[in-house]
Amino acid sequence: MQDYFSIIMTVKILIIESILSSYNQELASYHPKIYSMELLGVSIKIDVFIILKLKEIGQAQ
Repeated sequence: MQDYFSIIMTVKILIIESILSSYNQELASYHPKIYSMELLGVSIKIDVFIILKLKEIGQAQ
């Protein structure tokens, strides 16, 4: 279970970093709340997706 958690965190960090680098930085500075809420929404979606994928992997093994 600890392995799953570290995988989730690593993937989430990588995805959020890629979103940050491709996101319009100027817009983020004008709307920090929208920006952080969008990131939060993305990370929640990522969590659900990864958990479902890990369940599939676990069942396949």
